[in-house]
Amino acid sequence: MINQIDTQSLMTLSEQQLLGLYETLNAEIGAMQPGSENARITAETINRVLNIIHHKRRQQRQSFPRPGR
Repeated sequence: MINQIDTQSLMTLSEQQLLGLYETLNAEIGAMQPGSENARITAETINRVLNIIHHKRRQQRQSFPRPGR
């Protein structure tokens, strides 16, 4: 059973670490009973990890100056 991970802790991870965590959680959820509490918590954590990955990627794109600006 996984422990809930707070968003602030996830934000400290690199994109590569977040991708590794996503892959691990995604593999684990496949072995869980659908609809179980563990599966629900894992699915929520997967969604948070993906949201943080997308957030970090958006930040990277915004930090690069665009030509003509």
